[in-house]
Parts: sequence; structure tokens; C-alpha cells
Amino acid sequence: MVAACCFGCSPKEIAEEGCTGKPFNPSNGILVCNEGNFTFGNASVSFVSNNGTVTNEIYAQANCLPLGDVLQSAARIKNKLWLVVNNSGKIAVCNANTLQQEAEITGLTSPRYVQPINDTLAAVSDLYNTALTLVHTANYSVVGTIALGTSSEPLVRVQNALYTSAWSQDSTLHKIDLNTFSLVSSVVVGAQPVDLAVDQQGTLWVLCQGSATSRACLVQVNPESMEIMQRISFKNPAASASSLVYHAPSNQLIFIANSHPADAELAGGVFALHTDSTRIPSQPLIANNGRLFYELHYDTNTNSLWVSDAKDYLQQGSVCQYALLGNSVSTCQEVGIIPGYMLSL
Repeated sequence: MVAACCFGCSPKEIAEEGCTGKPFNPSNGILVCNEGNFTFGNASVSFVSNNGTVTNEIYAQANCLPLGDVLQSAARIKNKLWLVVNNSGKIAVCNANTLQQEAEITGLTSPRYVQPINDTLAAVSDLYNTALTLVHTANYSVVGTIALGTSSEPLVRVQNALYTSAWSQDSTLHKIDLNTFSLVSSVVVGAQPVDLAVDQQGTLWVLCQGSATSRACLVQVNPESMEIMQRISFKNPAASASSLVYHAPSNQLIFIANSHPADAELAGGVFALHTDSTRIPSQPLIANNGRLFYELHYDTNTNSLWVSDAKDYLQQGSVCQYALLGNSVSTCQEVGIIPGYMLSL
């Protein structure tokens, strides 16, 4: 079932066809950040409700404006949704109950992710800036930076410290003390650390994508000491990894591998690894079967795993919901171009 006033239209077409602004309340479902094509300015937002209804282009319809170029991620901070538009160098701040834009944070280089720090501050990571940017969450002004010396990607908080990794042509994990707002420790984990997760013991896990000269791996790190506890390397040198989530009920790490981590002859897909394990499982949880798995999201509200399929990066992609981490798919929905980051609302 699809509800959209201009299904299949581009954001620009919606803005030009006499749109008057249609508020949309994204609640009880999954917000999908469709990156769109780099430099095409066709990023969009979709919403899949818990009853299976999908609505595409909700930002364009609510604001009568295209969102911008490459929607990297989203975060809910109080009653606002922050939409991080990477290649437009901005964050669109929208009312969480209408998706209508109320502010815009500009002057950012290449923003990636947002992490609230306290009642008034949020940190923003950046692909091409060697510092985190600190933004006031009430007036949306840039109030400071935290020097890292590298780029930064996902942000996770463990107690009173913030962690981020330098993905692009790097191998570093950083720890920032939130008492002093300064970098206190860094450690080399593996080639191109692309995602982070924290397990129920408070241990930090880093998924390293791998490179032409270094294999993809999962690295367990003590967040207090920043010591590496173990490294689980992929046996298949051609396999690269992306997107990591932690499933607390089963104490498993779930990630995407484009081809089988252990054997290049076997299919890639979504893999699940118990935190006590020391090797990658022989069978994927969900085989890709020719699909281009792109991003994962674990929805605690429905205890289900969401997997996005970017297809050929040109046509509209899809997101699929898997019940209880099994191979039984509950539903697949067509969304926008290159569906990536997903957020439970």
C-alpha cells in the first residue's frame, strides 16, 4: 500500500507542481534516509509505518523543496528531526510531528552523523573536516570544535566518552572525553573502520571495511583503556564489510559482507556473530542472492531487522523487514534511490 501525492516524482517536480506543503507525522515506524545520487540533488525521505504503509518524498511534500545532495543520516533530538545532508554541507532541522523544516545548520564541510551530548549540545562528524563540530541544540549555532586530526564517521557514546572512527583511507578509532571536550586517546583498529556498536557489557565493537592491502575485520575494544581485546579477521581477502548493529536479545553482532567473509565461492549477505565467538559463521543469516545489501537497522520496537537494498544505485531501492532475525521476510517496500540510514520513530 502506497500513500504519496506524487508517487515517483522527483523532489524538484514536487516543488514545481504547485505544492502547498503537506505536514507529515512520522510516528510508529521507520524513517528511511534515501541518499540519492552524488551531485544529483535527489536525496529524499521515506517512512514505513508499522502497519506496512510506505510514504515516499515526505520531506519534499512537507516543505515544497528538494532536500539536497546525499542524505547521510538522521537523528531525533527532543521534538526535532535532524536530517544530515552530506554533500550539501548542511543539516535540515524539522519538526518531528510535521517534518516541516524550522532551521538549517550550514557552514559544515561534509557532515555525516549527529550525536546528542547533553541538553544543549550535539556533536557532528565530518568526512572532510579533521574536527568534530559542536552545535547548540536550541539555537542551532556552531559553538565549537573538537580537533581529531582525521575525518570522522559514526558516533557512539559510552558513559561520559564519545567514540568515532576515521573511515576514509584510515584505520583509527578516537575517544573524546566529554568532561573536557577533548581527544584523549586513539588506537589503530583496522582498515577503514566503517561502523561502531556497543554490546550489553559496554564493550565497543568496530567493523572495519577492509582495503586492497588489509582484510576486513571485527575488532573488540575496551572503551575505558582503548586496548584491543580481540580482532576477528575475514579469511576471504576480497570480502568487504559495511553496517553493524547489535541485537541485545541474542547477544549478536549483525553486519553486511558483500561476499562470504570465509570463502569467496559462497554467497555474501547479512551475517550474525555471537559476541563470544572467535570466527565468522559459515552461513549467512540472510543470503544476498544477487541483491545489493547496503544498510542495516535493528528496530527494538518490533524486534525486527531492516535491510536496505540499493539495487543498481540508479533506480528506486527497497527496504525489507525480517522478523526475529530469521530468514522469513515480513515485508519489502520500495522507497527512494540508495536507501541508507534508518531511524525508529
